[in-house]
Amino acid sequence: MPAVWLTALFGCWFLVAAFQFLRGMAGIGNWAALAIVAVIAFEPNFLLFNSALLSDVPSMALALTAIVLADSALGPSSQMWTVVLTGCLAGLSADVRTIGIATTTGILIIAFFRREYRKGLVVLFAAAPFVAAVLWPTLSNARALSHQKMAGAASPAWNQTMF
Repeated sequence: MPAVWLTALFGCWFLVAAFQFLRGMAGIGNWAALAIVAVIAFEPNFLLFNSALLSDVPSMALALTAIVLADSALGPSSQMWTVVLTGCLAGLSADVRTIGIATTTGILIIAFFRREYRKGLVVLFAAAPFVAAVLWPTLSNARALSHQKMAGAASPAWNQTMF
């Protein structure tokens, strides 16, 4: 039961982040953003995912919060703690689902285009431990999957397809 409540908490977190994201867009005011978020909140698929114990809703909440925070953190007058928090949230979204690596990469690209190279490096170093935790099993098993070690363990058809 606590896991369901935690997923519901992430669902509410996502709705707040979506409201912040939408009201920051040009041409969408507070009332329109609130109406869009209300439609999202009562959309059947959102309610289904929000009541299931899946990683989709926490991933959405973390990634959208990192994106919203990155918009202000990568500005010229931002404080360094917001940049570090942006990197940590982006890295955590990569820990929840590997699509968060794309969120982290997107934030780094935004930093590059805004010419905020120092803040981009801070985001990179803040997200790096989280992203490394995701990539480490894959990278550490790459040597175990080498052609020489697996040649006798699998059928020739599998080896032909794999290598």
